Amino acid sequence: MIDPTALCEVISVFDPDGKGGDFAYTVGLRDLGRPELHISARPTEGEDPGADWVLSHRDRHALLMRTVSEMLEGALSIGDQFVESYDDGLATVTYRLDPPVPAEECEALMAAPADVVRIRWRLERPPAGRPLPVDAGTKEDIAARHDLERATTMKVCVLTGYVAPSPPDSDADLDLGPQWGVVRCVGAQVEAYSGAFLNSLLAR
Repeated sequence: MIDPTALCEVISVFDPDGKGGDFAYTVGLRDLGRPELHISARPTEGEDPGADWVLSHRDRHALLMRTVSEMLEGALSIGDQFVESYDDGLATVTYRLDPPVPAEECEALMAAPADVVRIRWRLERPPAGRPLPVDAGTKEDIAARHDLERATTMKVCVLTGYVAPSPPDSDADLDLGPQWGVVRCVGAQVEAYSGAFLNSLLAR
């Protein structure tokens, strides 16, 4: 059994914005004439972006070391895939070893000038539960609430002169929830006007 820790080390890079852009890669395999390995903390493929699911530093380190061992032993090669189960079987990850690319292409700066094999992966999880049908009364309540929210937003816009920003480019930008327009609009109004003015809105 090959001990990969005697052949290379793992460099972990953390996303300073805390948005899950962390990654890790090996350094030392180039001395053996082999490409280094690289893996991201969040899925690089598939429909599940892993917004609430990441590979920890410990996970990335263990996966890289295991892959190094299996590649050196001939059990894994470029283009191969392997599957791991997590969270007591509730999450399945399929890993794939991509062809080597220059280290700079995946920001593995300390591995340069070696080539780097990216370990791409996708996350698959079953849905949290089966969707339940919505009865007629609930549908009416939802429609009424949306009508009230739209009316409130329009009223605030007219009275304050505040124009809500354009819709976000993607769901990832909905940091204030699906009613982002209402939240931002009311937030701007609260910031700009007095309590007396706010109370007067209720009577208009």
